[in-house]
Amino acid sequence: MVAKTDQKARLLDLTTSVLELVRDGKRDSGAVCDVLQLIKDKPNFVQELFPEKSSPAPKVAGQRTGFRSLIRDWQKFYHKYFPNLKVNFSNLQIPPRPEGFDFLIVVLKGITSNQIVTAMRRAGIQVSLYTEDLDSIKSDRDSTQTYAIWVKNRQEADTELKNLSANNIKEMGLKTETLLERLLHGFKFWDETHTHLDIHSVTLCSGSRYPNGYVPYVDWGGGEVRVCLYYPSRAGGFLRARSAVS
Repeated sequence: MVAKTDQKARLLDLTTSVLELVRDGKRDSGAVCDVLQLIKDKPNFVQELFPEKSSPAPKVAGQRTGFRSLIRDWQKFYHKYFPNLKVNFSNLQIPPRPEGFDFLIVVLKGITSNQIVTAMRRAGIQVSLYTEDLDSIKSDRDSTQTYAIWVKNRQEADTELKNLSANNIKEMGLKTETLLERLLHGFKFWDETHTHLDIHSVTLCSGSRYPNGYVPYVDWGGGEVRVCLYYPSRAGGFLRARSAVS
């Protein structure tokens, strides 16, 4: 009984202190309202506010112990930037990791390219698009189920794939990043480093196609992430796909 009374007294003291901070302009009133609204509306508000405390890394099928911190990082990332999406990695399969492929990308079930761009802009990243409807783009892999891929942990696109067009890559049967995967890759890289991918190169998203058959690309230039397109036959030293292992 005494413990409950002490907790109520602490709650009252904290509430009063926070209100005084808002009154004095030392706390943002909108942000405080958002937190209180979340507490009021969500019975599991602790998980929403502190996913790292309330959501231990799930036991992932086929997962080795060393991958758990990477899974936990992706949980935090999705909770932080996509609070309205349900994060469930219980059936996630982690593919074997070849040497040199050290960056894990986890694509959450149901996530779309449009949602990723919206979240990036909300985080303060400028994004320029050839078309605002990126969900019309078709890809080799989609988010009908949560899945993971390994890619190389490098800022610039794969030099091993320079001078190869999307047509060449398809003929060779190579797996490369789709547009959605490249957007997630760049967003997660920025979240970790606050720098961007492809400062000096262009990622050719050869695993994706616009409805007109053109191939999307992503790079950084002019203070913004740029998503545009090339002919599927276009090749060059600066234009490079990113290998993916799924």
